[in-house]
Amino acid sequence: GGGGGGGGSSAGDGVNMVVRSYYVATEIDVPRLCLTLPSRWQFKSDKDGALLRLRASMRSPPSEVTSAAGTSNNAVVAEEDSYVSVFRSGAMVFVNCDWETYREAFELINHANQSTIEPGAHMEDCIVNVDPRHEDWSKFKDGRLTVQKLDVDNISIINNIMEKTVVLDYHEREVDAMLSGVKALNAALQGRPSDLARPAALYAMLAQSNNVSIQAIMLGVTQNIRPGSTAWKHEKYFSLQEALVEEYELEDRYDHLDRKLTYINEVIKYSLEIQKDQHFVRLERMIVLLIMAELAVSMIHMPLGEYFAAAWQAVFG
Repeated sequence: GGGGGGGGSSAGDGVNMVVRSYYVATEIDVPRLCLTLPSRWQFKSDKDGALLRLRASMRSPPSEVTSAAGTSNNAVVAEEDSYVSVFRSGAMVFVNCDWETYREAFELINHANQSTIEPGAHMEDCIVNVDPRHEDWSKFKDGRLTVQKLDVDNISIINNIMEKTVVLDYHEREVDAMLSGVKALNAALQGRPSDLARPAALYAMLAQSNNVSIQAIMLGVTQNIRPGSTAWKHEKYFSLQEALVEEYELEDRYDHLDRKLTYINEVIKYSLEIQKDQHFVRLERMIVLLIMAELAVSMIHMPLGEYFAAAWQAVFG
């Protein structure tokens, strides 16, 4: 993500607003969250999440508290509203929020989480410059986004991309950690002992890999422009969304992640096949040993003459 900065500061023309995204849970119950929102919060929801709006006049009075992420209460454009996008995928995106708003939103999410991840551990942010006199509706330059107007449609598009990049970043780290396990698995395939070579551990790794793959597919990185969406209907929003997808390299990162997952799955499945072959070999050896044991017992209890007669019969018919 882009570097942090003081929201609300002026850099030449227009004002800067901080857009900050967090990955806080593997799943958020958005309908439940909307039902429990305080009345001063407005919201608009869809199948992927909800956009919460807190009017500037409804924000808590500023204090001297500063967050661990460095977001202070004066890092906002005072006359502009605050927005928080909450996604089923477990991401939250804050626009023009002070620390009191961050803290309140996190507390609300805690009651709607399906499973919790440490807040702030996975975070990305960017600075959006809002300049009504800018010649283009939106433009990226030197890693900074400038828009003529930060309307609800622009906010929705920006937040949607920030959701994808922070969730994708989490899964990228998760898969890189799994690759370390695959190295140990390769060592096991070469005959060195390893817990990862046990079937139970292999199936657990395969389940984890498949789960990451499902989460990445559901994120919809390769389906950014949906029929009927704002970006589908209007060229200026389409251009903004395409610029953001390119800036954060979403499609390339998804493809790279998918290739890593494919490699991990292939190594695990190959290891399971070897385990299965080894099991059959051991089973065949046990059967042979049982047959030999049965023959030995028969020899012990059979008179010598009968034994030679049986052997002759077996060999010469």
